[in-house]
Amino acid sequence: MNTMNGGETTPSGNEAVNNRHASEKDSRTDTANPKAEQRVFVKITADAEQSELLVKLKELLQRHPGPVATVLFYERSQKVLALSDAYRIKPSKELFAEMEGMLGQDTVKVK
Repeated sequence: MNTMNGGETTPSGNEAVNNRHASEKDSRTDTANPKAEQRVFVKITADAEQSELLVKLKELLQRHPGPVATVLFYERSQKVLALSDAYRIKPSKELFAEMEGMLGQDTVKVK
């Protein structure tokens, strides 16, 4: 620290730079936190494990492109499958209603 006339102290050049970098780092880590990213989870019940139904679901997802990742949860086997970026969607009430119409009530959640 440097002492100015009047007894005030100010950070030295290096301390000011370090403080600036620390605050920049904090703001970057908040936005770059992968845990903060929302995803759409789609429960595939045993009844919904039909190839033609899953093809329709994939077609539906591709008609609603957007920034949110889609994850399938297979209820019977308890397996989770993160879909590729080709199936990222723009969530909407209409899309979720159509998905639940195909797969059953309460099968779509955003987490």
